[in-house]
Amino acid sequence: MQLIWSSLFTIFACTWTLQHPNLPKQYRDLKPWSHAWWAATIHGVLESGKWMVVTVLAPEVIIAAATNDWQGGGGGGIV
Repeated sequence: MQLIWSSLFTIFACTWTLQHPNLPKQYRDLKPWSHAWWAATIHGVLESGKWMVVTVLAPEVIIAAATNDWQGGGGGGIV
């Protein structure tokens, strides 16, 4: 059982740190612990969780999304 839990933790840690999404909208005007602050925080965590699940189930989707972002940004640099 320990092997399963350590494997799941490793997959979770690797897929969570692998993500490099676009910069999120900055909420400088939000007061900490307000309703809007919580909504923005929960949205960010759920968005990261969604991409983490996609990374585990279909890693090629992440490659396609990164390629799409790179081409949309001009794609002028060497990767």
